[in-house]
Amino acid sequence: MKKRETFLPFSPPMIGEQEIAEVSDTLRSGWITTGPKTKKFEQEFAQYVGVPAALAVNSCTAALHIALARLGFSAIYRIIGKILVKYTDKLS
Repeated sequence: MKKRETFLPFSPPMIGEQEIAEVSDTLRSGWITTGPKTKKFEQEFAQYVGVPAALAVNSCTAALHIALARLGFSAIYRIIGKILVKYTDKLS
């Protein structure tokens, strides 16, 4: 099998001037964590998918944690949660 001589990106980003301007605006705003843009994103996403509310989180692990807690898992969740964290750590 012949080895590639050029880099093959797995998923090249589609970043245009609008995305660059939004990132720049966010960095200049001082809100690089949960702030007004996050709230706007949550509201627009909830409306888009047709649900009353949405919550933005920073990782799949956090989303799974919230989902399992919301479904009422407790003791078994601690076991599953540890497995998921170890698994997602290996993926990153």
